[in-house]
Amino acid sequence: MIGIILGMFIIVNLPLFSQFFIQDDGFDFYRGPVTDWNNSSKELTLIQNVTILNGYDYKDMVFEVDFYKNGQLLSAKDVYVGNATNGEFNFNITVKLPEKPDDVTYELKSFN
Repeated sequence: MIGIILGMFIIVNLPLFSQFFIQDDGFDFYRGPVTDWNNSSKELTLIQNVTILNGYDYKDMVFEVDFYKNGQLLSAKDVYVGNATNGEFNFNITVKLPEKPDDVTYELKSFN
């Protein structure tokens, strides 16, 4: 009985609770980043275009961008994105890394 009451409370208040759950599946990163590795300075420049798929309006987004080599995390960088324009935005970052990564992942950490 308590479970049913609790379940109904959550369903009724779902909009309130949904702000704590961030859905990464609403973004298209599949076009892949454009990268440039500078072996002298050990810096990676990354440009990633992103399309919002779920129709939500996001602003003041913070993404964690993780850089990997052979499955091992090399570094992570938080990237701030102000607003999406026409459902699109991009990252244009340069990060110093110990070696050239072979994979990049993105995680939406916060938004308004």
